[in-house]
Amino acid sequence: MFEWLYSYVAAVTDEVNREHYQFDITDMQQLQVLRYRPGQWFRWHFDAIESQKDIRKMTMVINLSPARGYIGGGLQVDG
Repeated sequence: MFEWLYSYVAAVTDEVNREHYQFDITDMQQLQVLRYRPGQWFRWHFDAIESQKDIRKMTMVINLSPARGYIGGGLQVDG
């Protein structure tokens, strides 16, 4: 259903990485397309798991709703 979006995000990720970071990226995780209803949220977490061989090097968040369409939606990215 979102194959076109996956292709687009992969292309943008490659371009941003090439121009700014030059990370050795060998894989891309499955996209998560999430819809939050009032009162819902995604729990606090880290986008890296030290016990695994692979390390997440880049994270991308695309907000598909206009800011005037909701209250809240705070996002914190450290690193």
